[in-house]
Amino acid sequence: MAHLSDGNRGSSEQQPLSPSPQQPKRPRGRPLGSKNKGKFATLPGNEPDDPTADIMLINVSPDKDVIETVTEYGRLRHVSLAVLSASGTVNSVTLRNSPHGNPTLTLYGPFSLLSITGAYLYNQHYILHPGANPPKLSFGINLSNSHGELFCGTVAGRVVAGQNVCVTVSAFTNPHVFRHVPETNAASATANAIVNDNDNNSFPDFTGIWD
Repeated sequence: MAHLSDGNRGSSEQQPLSPSPQQPKRPRGRPLGSKNKGKFATLPGNEPDDPTADIMLINVSPDKDVIETVTEYGRLRHVSLAVLSASGTVNSVTLRNSPHGNPTLTLYGPFSLLSITGAYLYNQHYILHPGANPPKLSFGINLSNSHGELFCGTVAGRVVAGQNVCVTVSAFTNPHVFRHVPETNAASATANAIVNDNDNNSFPDFTGIWD
């Protein structure tokens, strides 16, 4: 009778498996000394907003009316204008409320144009806020002659340009008209109200002042 050898028995038995080495755990969080990467901020909108006002230089041809040229610029472009500065020479000007006492007076130059003040509202269109009065617009002018004499007043007629007349204006649309009350006046009114109430042996009522 044949017998099985012990070697065949040993090969059929399962050998114990050796444990596999454990992988080291990755540390959580940011390594010490590291910093966040810079990010680029994205501004809202792809195109810049339209400006609320434009600065324009208006060159006035010789013998043309300076004020008429400025107002015509606003009418053609449907914008309101505020004069910022002016320079050049003026051949003649008609003023109101002149130092000579006449209702109107035409002066003949040439004069050096020092400044022009005033504004033009396209079609008299504006937004009037509570407490504000409708604007009364006019143009003022300051001139000097070769002797150093100064002439100023409200424009009451033509301002005839001479050489190199340039007027700088601010062009805008949809103007708002507000009433500005200086803080000192508001404080004085409040103080007077307190004094009057104290004189009447009553405490001041501040209801609504701080709302």
